[in-house]
Amino acid sequence: MRPLTWLVSVVALSAAVSAAAQVPASPPAPPPAAPVAPATPAPPGPPVQQPVTPQPDAVGDETAGYAWAGACKECHAEVHAAWSHTKHSTALNRLRGDDRTGTACVGCHVTGPARLLSEGADVKNAGVQCEACHGPGRAHAEAARAGSPASAVMVRKVPESTCVACHNEKSPHYRGFFYSALIGLVHKTK
Repeated sequence: MRPLTWLVSVVALSAAVSAAAQVPASPPAPPPAAPVAPATPAPPGPPVQQPVTPQPDAVGDETAGYAWAGACKECHAEVHAAWSHTKHSTALNRLRGDDRTGTACVGCHVTGPARLLSEGADVKNAGVQCEACHGPGRAHAEAARAGSPASAVMVRKVPESTCVACHNEKSPHYRGFFYSALIGLVHKTK
């Protein structure tokens, strides 16, 4: 299937699902209810995980907490391989000239600080890597190497707010974003 045909299909499917799920503007009024004693509040559920922006350490290292995609690959090879074939992995390649020097565009095309972090000829934060969505992973990677990855939890279900921080009308390439239709395609492995 050609990419444009696929995109049109996804948009049409998303619109159909949204239309089917919409509730009428004025639902019928419920019958009057008998007075009820106040309910005991339910215990709070687990907090919604949000990606954490690492705070600079005492020396001002704005990359504190990041391990970069190569560290994730050690345990998550299948997901890493799928991600490496996505536009997220090559997002920095879409920027040319002056777009690579300021923070306005670079921030959505790299992971971590909104600037290029070069290590020799390589840019270690190039692309929208795992930690751009799931939060800094150095503690998780170190815990995994020590045998207890669960002791440093990562964000598993990425909230829509994380995606729309970049996928929005401020981008010159924005063509609409449908979180519910696209979230499963980010690094599909099956």
